[in-house]
Amino acid sequence: MSIYTNLRDAGIPIDSYESDLYCKFTKESAEIVKDSGLKVHTFMNELDHTLWYDIPFMYDPWWENRL
Repeated sequence: MSIYTNLRDAGIPIDSYESDLYCKFTKESAEIVKDSGLKVHTFMNELDHTLWYDIPFMYDPWWENRL
């Protein structure tokens, strides 16, 4: 399973911009991100001032639409 699928199936809030996947930082998302072994960045959501992950190139629907 992909990191996108794992986060979605865990009910983690996700968003995207083109192929970049964003997910809210939670205990569950931190574990999923850690297990993925991917290099990610965090940012502060300016709307609600919560911490989110920025996971480049991992938003599966963007890639699926290009097949």
